[in-house]
Amino acid sequence: MNKKNILLTVWFLVFLYSPIDAAAEGYKVSGNGYNYQGENGEMASLGLNVTSSPLWGWLRYYYPNMNLISTSITGVTVNGDSVTITGTGTVQANSGYTFTATIIAGNPDSIGIEVHNSDGSLYNRVELKAIVQGNFDISTQ
Repeated sequence: MNKKNILLTVWFLVFLYSPIDAAAEGYKVSGNGYNYQGENGEMASLGLNVTSSPLWGWLRYYYPNMNLISTSITGVTVNGDSVTITGTGTVQANSGYTFTATIIAGNPDSIGIEVHNSDGSLYNRVELKAIVQGNFDISTQ
């Protein structure tokens, strides 16, 4: 075996068994809940079932004049009891929107979401707020 083959073999083994790969454990986030948002206390609800590895699932968020349905999940980041989910979706059946949803699994759980138009401008932001009913679960796959 020459030096080049040895280096390639070592690189492959380091890559294959790197801690980064070991840390890329998959997560599943699921559940639903609702709270009251805005000045008039409108009901807002979020339901989802997503996985981080592979990226898969769905998210739906309902708020007066904003019916968001995901068309793809593009990211799931878990940090303790906090989850950030990014994706694309439709609002009122119009495509081209992106979203970032935040869920904190606590007592009580909290939800918040930011939705952007296709040009990147803000469509709607609903601040993180505790739910009044429901439950979200974060688990490893």
